[in-house]
This record gives sequence, C-alpha cells and structure tokens, in this order.
Amino acid sequence: MNKTIIWLIVAIVVIAGIWWGVSRKSVQPPTAKKEVIKIGAIFPLTGPASSLGETWLKGMELKVKELQDEGYNIKLVVEDSQSDPKEAVRAFNKLVNIDNIDIIFTTVSSIAMALKPLAEEKEVLLWADSSHPLLTKDSRFILRHASIADNDGKIIAEDILEQGFKKVGIIHSQDDYGLAVKDSLVSYLTKEEVEVFTEAIDLRGSDFRTQITKIKSQDPSAIVFITIGPSAGYLIKQTRELKYDKQLYSSVGFSLTPDAQTIAGEYATGMRYQTYKENPAFEKAFEEKFGRKPSLLSYVSYTDVELLIYTIEQTESKDPLTIVNFIKGLKKFRGKYEDVKINSQGDIILDTTIKTWK
Repeated sequence: MNKTIIWLIVAIVVIAGIWWGVSRKSVQPPTAKKEVIKIGAIFPLTGPASSLGETWLKGMELKVKELQDEGYNIKLVVEDSQSDPKEAVRAFNKLVNIDNIDIIFTTVSSIAMALKPLAEEKEVLLWADSSHPLLTKDSRFILRHASIADNDGKIIAEDILEQGFKKVGIIHSQDDYGLAVKDSLVSYLTKEEVEVFTEAIDLRGSDFRTQITKIKSQDPSAIVFITIGPSAGYLIKQTRELKYDKQLYSSVGFSLTPDAQTIAGEYATGMRYQTYKENPAFEKAFEEKFGRKPSLLSYVSYTDVELLIYTIEQTESKDPLTIVNFIKGLKKFRGKYEDVKINSQGDIILDTTIKTWK
C-alpha cells in the first residue's frame, strides 16, 4: 500500500471521527432537558385574591405541560398563600428548606413585598408579578412581569383630568397594592389642583357602606375604587345602591376578578375601568387545552416560564443569580404569545388602558 493510500485512509478516519463527534453533540438534549428543574409557586388560591392565583397558575401549568410533552423534566410545586403574607412566608420557607427549591413565582404586592427580603437573604430567585413600585428596587434576586402602581395611578389620573373632574373620591384597600396606587393617583391629581378625598377598606370585607357614605358626603364628581377580589364588585354595587349616580372608576382589580364583575352586575355599566390588552392567540390555545377561556393575564405566567427555560438553556445554569443577571441584560425577549422588553432592574412592564364597562 503506497503512502498516498495510507494518508487517504487516515484522512477519512479523522474526518469520520470529527463528523461522529459533532453529530453526536448536536443531538444531545439542551441543558434544561438533562436535569430536573424544580419550580415553586406561591399563589393565592383561596381568599380575596384567589382569582389572581388561578390566573397565574393556569398560564404556568399550560407552559409546564407543553415542556414536559417535549421531554423537559420539570417539577412544579404549588403552595397556597391564602391571600395572606404570613401564609406566603410559611410557604416560602417550606419550598426552600424542605423542597430545596430556589426558583419561586408569586403574585400580589403584599405577598411579594413580604417575600422580597427572604429571597435576598436566601439567594432565591423570586419571580414576583406584582405592581408595588419598590419591588425590584435595590434587588439582586427579584424579577417582575406586571404593571407598576406608579403608572397605574398615572393612567387613571390622565383619564380623570381629560374628563375635567375637579373633585374626586378614592376608596382603596389598606394593603401594599391599594396604598401604592392610591398614593400615585393622589400625587398626579393634586398637582393639577384636583380636590381629593380618600377612605381605606379591608379587602376581605363585603360591606363598605360606611366608607362610601363618607366619600359621597363630599359630593365628588367621580369616585375611584382601588382594590382586588370581590370587594371591587361590592363597592360598585353598594355605591349605586346608595344613589350615587356620577362617574365611577375602577383599577385593574376589577378586570382581573370575574367574581367582582358578577357581584357588580348591571351596576358596573358605564364605569371607567383599567385593564390590559387581550391576547387572542393565547386564548385560543388555552381554550383548546382546558375547554374554557383563560383569565385576562394567564399569558403572563406562560411567558415567564418560557423565558426561564430559555435562560437556563442559554446559560447552562439553574443558579438564581446567573438567571437574574442574564434576564436583566437581555433587554427583550420574543415569546410564543408575547414580545417583551426588560429593563435593567428586571421589570417587564405591562401597559394598561381605560375602557368603559358595557
């Protein structure tokens, strides 16, 4: 055998070896498929904010199921916060200390703010889709995909000013969400010399006639309700029953709470309400999977899980700080149902608008 043939055989063997190695590597599953990915969720599945918990859970379950069908080894562990920050803290400690989970999703401002210091201390990724303006400030382990209270207040204020109202009553829940949106709204209105009166409520209550009567006695040209859960419906119904016939406004809590819409019934007709854009493509996929229409923002938690898995694959890491830093630097992400922008604090900010309830 001459040298030419020998070198030809060697070259063929080397090339074949390289091809085999490359092709073998190319068919390896992505990092996210190799190991178990444990995700915790602390959602209000009972209590006044239960509609929000259902919204986020269903969107997350849809994406997790799709990933599992694709071969991803994902385990979702869900805890009920009962719409109570103390229960949320208990659930957080259980997920971290017993279930050994360091990626946790949650919602509702009072719960997110209660969990924020724990997440920073334990170095756990807290993906908190809540509106409190200070949620991601000075944080290393917090991400957020939601509207922000400062902007929510501004959007309502702009509509009130456009309508020319100069005397406004505000009834708000006495919690982190209600206080944050109320403070924002009051700030914008008073700068424009609008006279403002406020009353606080316990969102777990159902009789708010005392607070409504106090506001009504000031003869405001509009009344704004800032709360979540059934309380948003009771406020509308009872205000109309007390013969207040001027303009009503409601924050996003009404649009996110089907129970509130049922309670308010015809009394909500003509009310100006704050809401989010709809997502027809997601609604169709959700209905095909679950046989019913999704809640308004279920697509948000779907995108959250989608972005998380993308990040794990890109970084080849499940380390919370690595994930957070990658997402903060990403600036934008194109998901299946949502294209999002991400700021340097880890916020994906949802826009809201004002519509008339019909």
